[in-house]
Amino acid sequence: MPELYIVLGIALSYVFVRIKRRLFIYFLLNKGKVVYLDDGASGVIRDTEYKVSARPDRVAEYKGKSYVIEYKSRKKGIYGKDVIQGCVGALAVWDKYGGVDGLVVYNGSYQFKRYSFAGKDACYRRVKKAILKARRIKSGNIVKERVEASKCRVCPYNTHCKKSKHR
Repeated sequence: MPELYIVLGIALSYVFVRIKRRLFIYFLLNKGKVVYLDDGASGVIRDTEYKVSARPDRVAEYKGKSYVIEYKSRKKGIYGKDVIQGCVGALAVWDKYGGVDGLVVYNGSYQFKRYSFAGKDACYRRVKKAILKARRIKSGNIVKERVEASKCRVCPYNTHCKKSKHR
């Protein structure tokens, strides 16, 4: 009988955590105060310290914390490149909005990943390799990378990269 209580406790805690996550994303997206929205006419935000530029989809404040939100139109999967894009967006808006407490990458079907940052330096360390690689590609240098057509097609530097078939 005690095993039943343990299993029941685990199941209830799992359900509670799932509900809590869904409530968080619902309130963040629907009740959070939007302080920046990429509506197509929004300008690029630049960070002078790390020399990055971005246009995050949304910056919202919820319960006194600022979150960068990146929307993805696909219904399945949140990938590493999505997190990198969101982190660069967080770096770009960091000083403008007095810091960023987290990043949410959301794909429209209540699937999302949430990240917290200990500080701006920690956020930069998370994406430093990707930023340096993008700078090398943009400057015309060849990088040692396995080229995949699906990644090249959506890469913003595919016109600069010597390996890309989309030039």
